Amino acid sequence: MTTGLYSVSFKEARGNRRLAFAGDLKSFETKAFEAAQQAGTAIVVDVWASWCPTCAAQEPIIEKLTSSPEFSSVTVFKVAFDKQKDVVQALGPQRRSTLI
Repeated sequence: MTTGLYSVSFKEARGNRRLAFAGDLKSFETKAFEAAQQAGTAIVVDVWASWCPTCAAQEPIIEKLTSSPEFSSVTVFKVAFDKQKDVVQALGPQRRSTLI
């Protein structure tokens, strides 16, 4: 899994259909998110920050989730807390790392 990626569009993330990076609220509402919903896959939205120790502790779990065949029906969208404030505000997480 790549970390530290803040504004990658879904077009750039299409190579890995199970891991997408939301660039802003507009791209978060694109066809990739809708396609995951329509496909009936479980969707995990990981709101994270590079300075957050809880986020760092969760990273191996999310890595396993995106690479394990048992979780092939899970799509993970990562949202950078510091860089994507419009998405964070729309989702509502506060001070802690949040999985939705």
